[in-house]
Amino acid sequence: MILTPVLLPIIYSLGVYPVRFGVVMVATLTIGFQTPPLGENLFVTSGIGSATIEDISVKAVPFAITAIIAIFIIACFPEISLWLPGFMGYGN
Repeated sequence: MILTPVLLPIIYSLGVYPVRFGVVMVATLTIGFQTPPLGENLFVTSGIGSATIEDISVKAVPFAITAIIAIFIIACFPEISLWLPGFMGYGN
């Protein structure tokens, strides 16, 4: 939420569709929430599951790798991320 007002004018000047930018930004932020050093989701998961953060971090690696691959796919093929907003009448 802090970076969006800073980056949005830059995104407009580059000609990137703002919904596409929002989808990619949210997807990249999810990786930040599930990987160290911040990893708020790791702390929540360790509290709920009574496991160490190290164990959970190791088990979260496949999910992070999958999310990185998904971000590259979404960034390379914007039709994927813009299909639903366009279908609902919000896209271009």
